[in-house]
Amino acid sequence: MSWWSDRKLTSAVRKNNAAEVEKLILEGADPNKIDNGKTIFMWSVEKGHTDLARCLLGKGANVDDEDRAGRTVLITAAEKGHTEIAQFLLEKGAKVNRLVDGKTALITASAKGHTEIAQSLLERAADMNVKDGDGWTALRWATSKEHTEIARFLRESGAEE
Repeated sequence: MSWWSDRKLTSAVRKNNAAEVEKLILEGADPNKIDNGKTIFMWSVEKGHTDLARCLLGKGANVDDEDRAGRTVLITAAEKGHTEIAQFLLEKGAKVNRLVDGKTALITASAKGHTEIAQSLLERAADMNVKDGDGWTALRWATSKEHTEIARFLRESGAEE
């Protein structure tokens, strides 16, 4: 692919143009192309472009993709509250207990108050008692941020503070 084709691919991803992305990939574009330290798949997840994320994953993007800082697409979806994308990544086998900067997707979802994502992660055997770099668990984060629904189901599931 030429420099111009790469720019077209990046532009299509940012505009959430799944049809153009699919066309460019069929013409040889790399679904794992990196732009500004992130793959185009990571960009699509970060922006919440569900259909585009599905398209890219179907065209060879890595379900455990990470950005330059090592943040995975699952942790990004958990942070941004993109429930449908997070559930799709889990269905496709994303690693639920991956630690990045001392945090897992469950800790991230719990801290941000994304209840459905936290529940989906628990259903996929996320370790609810992992501690982050400061010694905080998902339950402690949920409690400190007053995310009572998350704190309740974490306690009911046997989580430790």
